[in-house]
Amino acid sequence: MNELHYDFIVEQAEALQRLDVFLSRKLAGKISREKIKRAILTERVQVAGQGCASPKRQLLCGERVRLELVDEPAALAPDFRELRILYQDGDIAVLNKPAGLSAHPSPGEPEGTLANRLLAHFPQLAQMEGERPGIVHRLDKDTTGLMVIALNEPARLKLVEDFAERNLHKEYLALVYGVPRPAEGSIELPIGRHPTNKVKMAVLAKGGREAKSDYRTLYADAAGRFSLLAVTIHSGRTHQIRVHLTHLGHPIIGDAVYTDARAVRKAFGVKELSAGQTEILSSLPAHQLLHAWRLELEHPARLNGQAVEALQNGQPRARVASALLHGGQQSVTRHAAQTYDGQSARNTAADPRLRFCCAPPEEFFSAARALSASVQRVALTGNPGCGKSSVLRLLAREGVPTWSADEAVARLYQPDADGWRMLKARFGSRFIPESGNGAAVDKKALFSAMYNDDQLRREVEAIIHPMVYADMEGFFEALERAAPNTPLAVAEVPLYFEALAARKPQKNTGKNAALPAVAPLVAGVHCPLAERGERLCNIRGWSRDMVEKMESWQWPEAKKMAAADFIVENTGDMAALERETRKLLGQISALRLQRLDAVEETLRRLAACPGEHG
Repeated sequence: MNELHYDFIVEQAEALQRLDVFLSRKLAGKISREKIKRAILTERVQVAGQGCASPKRQLLCGERVRLELVDEPAALAPDFRELRILYQDGDIAVLNKPAGLSAHPSPGEPEGTLANRLLAHFPQLAQMEGERPGIVHRLDKDTTGLMVIALNEPARLKLVEDFAERNLHKEYLALVYGVPRPAEGSIELPIGRHPTNKVKMAVLAKGGREAKSDYRTLYADAAGRFSLLAVTIHSGRTHQIRVHLTHLGHPIIGDAVYTDARAVRKAFGVKELSAGQTEILSSLPAHQLLHAWRLELEHPARLNGQAVEALQNGQPRARVASALLHGGQQSVTRHAAQTYDGQSARNTAADPRLRFCCAPPEEFFSAARALSASVQRVALTGNPGCGKSSVLRLLAREGVPTWSADEAVARLYQPDADGWRMLKARFGSRFIPESGNGAAVDKKALFSAMYNDDQLRREVEAIIHPMVYADMEGFFEALERAAPNTPLAVAEVPLYFEALAARKPQKNTGKNAALPAVAPLVAGVHCPLAERGERLCNIRGWSRDMVEKMESWQWPEAKKMAAADFIVENTGDMAALERETRKLLGQISALRLQRLDAVEETLRRLAACPGEHG
């Protein structure tokens, strides 16, 4: 234990001041008022040579005041486990707190906290008062990121004052469910203890303390499942960001306390989560993805407008820990260019504010990748006789979920199906036999009429094609719900481009009105017309006139192949077609991975610190 002595003579201007006020003013920035008051009450203060235990004792001019202090070590057991220290000097340290680490002891967690680890890495903190020496602000146990630590009592007092007066800037990253509308805004809602659940906070119309949070969307998932937000707080209420974002309808991913099932279902756009969607959610981190990203503060040693010696002449008295040197995920900057320990730093005596940045943990990116995963939709198309049905069978043999437009049409033509009803309402019994109950559409009669009457053909297509398109969408969506991690699914649609061109744009006024629709990739099966004509005539028994007629109902082959994303060449034997099909599978799988990589890389770039990612 260290004994400290302070002696003062009361001057004329200080006469009649209370003892506690006199000592607090004399020792401002060195010793807290609480510690001074405790010293008086325990009779460690003498006035005019006599012990004095009254903080209210009025002083007389010329009296000598003596304060005796004994620095008692903090009652904490040091914990020598890892601390990710990003910066330190003689007054402060800045670290990257991991998830699962409480800031200080509590009745339910008396040890193993950040305070215990700090004591092991900075033994001088044992001389500071209180159960949380050096800690001037806190992050929730499962919140990660930047924390500043005071390494001496003057620094602690100054930082506590700066935090109380909001004389610093903190910005957080939050990965949330859904996409906020608008993309940026402010949340000004009072926060208080939840009325029925005492471990939670809540937005309260009455009895809450004022709280303000600003958010801006850095990234929005195209499917509307998640967003990356940057959040700045203007008050320091318990669980403020978590409560405000939940109230906004976009709880933080991994927050078991504040996330409810309704918000998750809304993000997925469903009334009930499927087993596949639940599987995705179970793969996400079990702690909230909230990260203290940026921190800007004035160095506590800059008192009374004067820069301390350590910050003068562009010579920062600091070191950067190995986590910074090898991880490449953190940075600290000041204003004028300066480099030390391989990292960019900036400093001038005129601007002593320190600016820290720390990229979020890997869980942010793995969660975004998991939530971005979806079934890659593929439309398989081509002109008559190209072999697309053979390709579809080969894909199904490889375990790829498949769908056929021809089979969908056959279902629509069954008795009382939607297509059957629409054709009966428009054409009566012309294509639906009256004899017997439950007769399907007479496809032969319908085809003959369409073959000989282009206007009727176009009318039938206008009736049936939207139904076929909706059936295809239902196939993809059902698979997405049941097994969203399925790499790809393929729909064979002979008139895909033709139907798409004729389809009227759908107004989207729902929750994802500003988000793009999910469009399939298109694989075109190519076979020259001369070869296809031979196949159709020899195998299907078509006439040359029928080949030309059926060809005229579709886009020219060159135009269709030019619009496709992939080409499957079918100009050889079945073994060659099998090789082409496997090649198609490899190309689509690679593209799907590239897209997931692109999502992850985009988030890494947005969450990076100065000097990272180029």
